[in-house]
Amino acid sequence: MTLPYRSSTTTEISNELDSRYETPGGAQNKVDISYNELLNLLNLAVTGLSDGSEAAIARNSTPYGITYAWLKDRLDAADNRDISANQQVLNAETKITNNTHRNLRVQQASLPNMFKMLTDYLDNIMSAINVVGFGSSVGNGATLPDPSTQAPSAYFKLRVDSVFNKLGNLNIQHYNHSVDGSIVADLTTAYATAVAASHKPKVALLSYGMNDGTSAQYHANQTYSYMIYLLKDAIKKMRKDGVDPIICTTPHPHSTRTPWTMPGGVSVIYPAAGVMVPNETLAQSVKTIDALGDGNLIPVSYRHYRVNEAMRKVAAEMLVPIIDVEKYWFEAVAAHGEDALFDTGQYVHPNLLGHQLSYHAAIDDFITGLGVAYLQSSQTDQLGKKIQDGEFLNVDAGSSKVITTLADSQAGTLTLEAEQSGVSDRCMKVYNVLGNRTAIVLSQVGTTVGSDIITLSTSGMDLIVTPTYSNTHIRYLYSMIIPEVIA
Repeated sequence: MTLPYRSSTTTEISNELDSRYETPGGAQNKVDISYNELLNLLNLAVTGLSDGSEAAIARNSTPYGITYAWLKDRLDAADNRDISANQQVLNAETKITNNTHRNLRVQQASLPNMFKMLTDYLDNIMSAINVVGFGSSVGNGATLPDPSTQAPSAYFKLRVDSVFNKLGNLNIQHYNHSVDGSIVADLTTAYATAVAASHKPKVALLSYGMNDGTSAQYHANQTYSYMIYLLKDAIKKMRKDGVDPIICTTPHPHSTRTPWTMPGGVSVIYPAAGVMVPNETLAQSVKTIDALGDGNLIPVSYRHYRVNEAMRKVAAEMLVPIIDVEKYWFEAVAAHGEDALFDTGQYVHPNLLGHQLSYHAAIDDFITGLGVAYLQSSQTDQLGKKIQDGEFLNVDAGSSKVITTLADSQAGTLTLEAEQSGVSDRCMKVYNVLGNRTAIVLSQVGTTVGSDIITLSTSGMDLIVTPTYSNTHIRYLYSMIIPEVIA
């Protein structure tokens, strides 16, 4: 692996820190999020606070002044007791167990494009579902015996096949556009390269972090703070193209083999010009901590720990699914020691055992969580309504049916389809909707396709559909707009 040293990040940009988000832009990048909005964010984030400790909840919710007890009570009140796949309960008497990251029930809402491809699939339509990997040499599976099946994105594709494609009837393809030496700053270029090669992803697995946590990238060239900005920016671009990104946190490098010194001629600009925190000594660069909260002390890289914290923060803020590889890596280090997870002479490329106990184990649990969601939930279950996507609505002509209720400031896109046996063509309408205090702002996107046989209206915060004819088959899909920090 080569370490990319860049000088494109200016001191001015890297020092314009927002105290709450540590991203460029200073105070202009601050946003006020209400308690209800944060609760919704935490519920929809795939793993949420995946390490399951009170300390983690406090750490992630500090900007909002929320306590563990408050969050627990709200989750209980919202009847979210089935938050884990094995029905572990969050209640007043017990804490979340330390291995919550293994008990995932992944929300379909976090992977809307992937699930739409799976559920809309017809036997005579073979549209490809492209799983594309982006990352560094770790994403390429450096040192692995068979990267084509063992690299993170390749293994992810195999596990998707094993759960969702048992008949082999789905056209799921895999392409790996990871580039040795890459950092998050290279993601936008790598994505453009994939699209140009006709490998536009439906699912993008992001395996960065190993190089981003090096001394040179953390303190100088890219910088820790600018990495967060770049990751958010790349995710926004992908989502606009209909791509479902998934963030993987990174394993840590070997603590005693890794050179923590700054390269010659590279000037520190983060956290401030000429100030290097932590410094380049082993004592400050590596900390021995109880990383899993189980009493086992293991060595961790200060900078990589912080990079992974930032990735989890981005995932929570943008409702991006996250495969928290770091937690599994800590378990592997505690059980086997670092030397067993790297081949001789390697310090940033985990060997096959290292991948199996980190990326592969994390992906296994993630895909299992997807399967639970696929079988047990609907794309609209978070809306709290009984009507399922595609339900036959036995509504008399001119009568109305409430299909969902919005919360204040909740925004999204509603797609309606309707068919009636006496009408030759299908009706399709698309609307932008926004909950505004006590009413809904509603606007149709484009014109009605086909015969106009349904009407969408509002009453207070309810969205109401009214068919022209009785026994009209109505399908709908509501997609939430992801909240963004507005500068």
